[in-house]
Amino acid sequence: MKKVLLLMLLTLFIVGCSIKNTPRTKVDELFKKYQNLDEDVLSDLELTSESSMFTEEQKPAYISAIRRQYTDMTYEITDEKIDGDVAVVTVNLEVYDLYKAQKEAEDYLNRNALEFTNDNIFDNNKFLNFKIDKMSKIDERVNYTIVIDLTKKDGKWQVEKFSSDTLKKIHGTYNYEND
Repeated sequence: MKKVLLLMLLTLFIVGCSIKNTPRTKVDELFKKYQNLDEDVLSDLELTSESSMFTEEQKPAYISAIRRQYTDMTYEITDEKIDGDVAVVTVNLEVYDLYKAQKEAEDYLNRNALEFTNDNIFDNNKFLNFKIDKMSKIDERVNYTIVIDLTKKDGKWQVEKFSSDTLKKIHGTYNYEND
């Protein structure tokens, strides 16, 4: 009886470990990190904001807009294809349309440039404040299909670095008008 119980526990352990090590599971874990504002995700966001054009006063508002994007994103993994040590996972993603917010801000600037001046000199900080405000308030959403590449290294599936377009889609800033 003990041998049967031990064999069942060992089987459950092996199956449990292999279920957690699939391309689909790795992608699901990654998107949950975004939604749950995982420490690694927030660290990357901090680094991105440090290298951005925003002032120290604007960075918290920008980070807040992106944090909202991450926590409110929805996704569905629709396909998984494995070929040896290489896999591709397809994800349908819904995010706030920050591209539209940015485009509307740019269009508004083009029509109302004087609102963003001080002593007849363009004030980029005024404009960036306006743009961040639009990004923070937009409720319209956009859907994307993204393909995520994975590679099996040392028996574990690892997500490959995202392309620039994939990152823009996750952030909602992808220019879909050129598609």
